[in-house]
This record gives sequence, structure tokens and C-alpha cells, in this order.
Amino acid sequence: MAREISAHWAQPWSQGRHLNVPLIVLEGLDGSGKSSRGRRLAEYFGVDFVEFPRPNVPRVPGLAFEEACHQDRLSALTEIPNMYIAGRWSPSGIAYSSNREAARAREVLVPQGSFHVFVDTPRDVRAARLAERVTGDLFEIPEIQIHAEAGYRELLNSGWSPLIVRGVDIEEDIQEILAAYRGHMQ
Repeated sequence: MAREISAHWAQPWSQGRHLNVPLIVLEGLDGSGKSSRGRRLAEYFGVDFVEFPRPNVPRVPGLAFEEACHQDRLSALTEIPNMYIAGRWSPSGIAYSSNREAARAREVLVPQGSFHVFVDTPRDVRAARLAERVTGDLFEIPEIQIHAEAGYRELLNSGWSPLIVRGVDIEEDIQEILAAYRGHMQ
């Protein structure tokens, strides 16, 4: 179902191995609803939902973390054997980066996946969802979220063109994603 990767993405690090890009990539700030939508879509397509960075990546802010997340995406291309829905991919690597120019140069090496969705949830809804979480993430602090929000806006203003869903009503978003994905694949 997913489109094949073009020869443009045949990077030396692939060493001739099959590269498995995400079927659908869900992007958005913390609390936007990526995971809820990702699990529902994975169930619909009968594939796994994989959140990035994966659990093996240490959560320590800074350039080392950004590079580890980048390497996590690269390694997933050959480590994950089947199609999957991804929660975060290269756009978040750029949006959350402390040096977006360097992140853009780094992330161009990562095949982008078949179809991108930006879950653009209003701030008040995200804040309420984050307040309900039992365990917080180091990156869920307001300063980082404001920085990443600006990064996503920069990406949107510079040509990144994902499907944008509102992130408030999961049923509405799922139907919109499925309809747009079907159109994308035709």
C-alpha cells in the first residue's frame, strides 16, 4: 500500500537493505493527540504504531538528544520489519531542535514516509491533556512547547504541506485522515 522509496533516498547507510518508511506520520506538539490517533489508525490498517523517539533513546535535552533521535529514525528504517504508523518523524526533529538549520541538513537524510498529518490542537486542549498525565515528560514544559510550536509554524510556512487536523474530535480527525490518505494513494 505504501509507495516505494525513490532512488533519491538510497543512502549509503542503507547498505542495500530494505527501508521501511512509515505509512503515515503523525506530527504535533505534546498533548495534541498523536498517540490516540496513531493507535486508532494502526488498528484500522492492521499495523503497529511506533512513537519516536523510541524508549531506548535517553531523554536528555540538547544536541546529543537531537542526534540520538535522528539516529533512532534512521535505524528504524531497517529495524522495523513491517509497515507502521509513526508518532513523530523528521519534522519534529526540526521543530524541537535548538538549531533548526543544522536539523534540516541532518533530517534531509531520513526518508519522509508516505503521508504526513499535523495534529494542530489548540493550546488550551493540549494543556488540559498534559495536566491529566500521570507521568510528565521533560519536554512537556511550556518553554519547549512554545519553541517547538514556532518550529512547526516555520516548517508550515516554508513548504511542508501535511494534512492538518484540528486535534479536538478524534472521530472527525480519523475520518478526515482516512479520506485524505485514500486520495493521496490514488
